[in-house]
Amino acid sequence: MDIPSIHTQSLSAEQQTQQTQKLQAPQAAEWEKTEGGFASAPVTPNYDQYSPEQINPSAGLYRVNHDGQGNPVLQFDDPDKARDQARTKRFSSQAPIESCTTNTDRVDREIQRLKKQQQSLQQQINNASPQQAEHLQRQLDQITRELQQKDHDNYRRQKAVIS
Repeated sequence: MDIPSIHTQSLSAEQQTQQTQKLQAPQAAEWEKTEGGFASAPVTPNYDQYSPEQINPSAGLYRVNHDGQGNPVLQFDDPDKARDQARTKRFSSQAPIESCTTNTDRVDREIQRLKKQQQSLQQQINNASPQQAEHLQRQLDQITRELQQKDHDNYRRQKAVIS
């Protein structure tokens, strides 16, 4: 132990040594002297201590269980399946999931109607007189352009009914 410097300055050299010996006396009793005359710390044996822990579930993929008749059975623990079940359980406790459907029936019917008109106009052009054929050809061109605009996936997605 160190003596505070305030007290040591006012004491004489003899008083300092006496005070130091008094402070070190309890410590000296604990210390043992060796053959060489050097002081060493008291020898106390160190022991290991047992601290119980909770037994964790099997970290491996396989474990041994017993069937109904007491026979040992090897079971496979799939960690991915357990993780998926935990996720499913977490999501199932939340609000029910709503399902959405995309319906393109109306758009498909419109495209089919335009294709039928196109076929019927082609038949009428084949059977019509030249003057009527020009008028029918203009209608056919108009329907063909409309089909080109509507008969693709982007148009179906845009006009789909989501419910």
